[in-house]
Amino acid sequence: MFRNSILFPLFATGLLMPAFAQDAGGKAVIAKMGDIEIRADEVRGWLAGLDEQQREAAKAQPNLLTEAVRSLLVQRLVLQEADSKKWAERPDVAAKIERQRGSIVAESYLRSMAEPDKNFPSEDEIKKAYDSAGDALNVPRRLKLAQIFIAAPADAKEKAAKEAQVAAVKKKLAASGADFAAIAKADSEEPATAEKSGELGWVGESQIQPEIRDEAAKVTKNGVTAPVLLKDGWHFVKVLDREEPRKLTLEEVKPKLQEKLREQRTQAASQAYLAKLLKDHPVVINEIELPKVLGANKSAE
Repeated sequence: MFRNSILFPLFATGLLMPAFAQDAGGKAVIAKMGDIEIRADEVRGWLAGLDEQQREAAKAQPNLLTEAVRSLLVQRLVLQEADSKKWAERPDVAAKIERQRGSIVAESYLRSMAEPDKNFPSEDEIKKAYDSAGDALNVPRRLKLAQIFIAAPADAKEKAAKEAQVAAVKKKLAASGADFAAIAKADSEEPATAEKSGELGWVGESQIQPEIRDEAAKVTKNGVTAPVLLKDGWHFVKVLDREEPRKLTLEEVKPKLQEKLREQRTQAASQAYLAKLLKDHPVVINEIELPKVLGANKSAE
C-alpha cells in the first residue's frame, strides 16, 4: 500500500546533465547521444503538444520527462541509421509515411476549423458546468501521513532480529520529545519515504489499507499508530493532518472545467463540420467491386 517507488529528479539519471554547454543561439543542450542533441526548445515543444493532464503528470513526475527525452534520443539514433540506408524510400515505408501525413494534416485542419472562440467558455458557462457537476466534485476524506517501515523477515532466522528492530523503533517513538522525522530517516527501510522524513503525502481514505485506516482513526493529529503488521512488514504511521469530505471549489476546478468545455465544443463542432462536408460531398461506394479487393489481397498472400 505505502511502498511507492521514488521519482528520480530530472538530472539524476546521468543522461540529462545540467552542465551541458549552450549553442551560439543560447539554446541549452538538454541531452545528447554521440553527435545527436536535444535542445530546450524541442523539449518545450514536446510539452506544448501534450494535453493539460499529461503536462501536469510530467511536472509531478520528472522521470516521465527524462524517459521521454531518452526515447527521443534513441528514436533519432535509429532514424539517423535508417536515413543512411534510404529506408524511407522503400515503397512500403513511403506508403505508410504518406498515410500518416494525410492523417496528421486532416486531423490538424479539422481541429482548426472546430476550435472554439478564445472567449469560450464564459464565466456563466463555467459556473453552470460547476453547478451541474454535483457529486462528481466531492472529495472523500483524506489523511496526510508519514511512516516508518520495517520489512518482514525473509526467513525464520531473521524473525527475532526484525522483531527487535520493531521494539527499538517503538521505544524511540515513546521517548519524550521523540522526533518522528529523524527516526524515519534513520530507521525506516523504505528509501522512498525515509529520505522524505517518512512522509507519504495526502492519501484518500479509500486508498489506505483497512488495518492501517483503523489504527489511524484511533489517533489524533500528529499522533502515531502502534506498529501495524502487513504482509510486507511493520508500519508505524503518523497522522500529520486530516481533511474532511468536501466539494472542490469553483476556483480549484475552473481550469479543468474550461478545458473540458472547450474540448466538448471542439468535438461537437468537428462532428458538425464533418456532417456538412458529407452532405455537400456524398460518399458513393461501389459495393460490388469493394469485396473483390479483399479477395485480391488474399490471392496475393
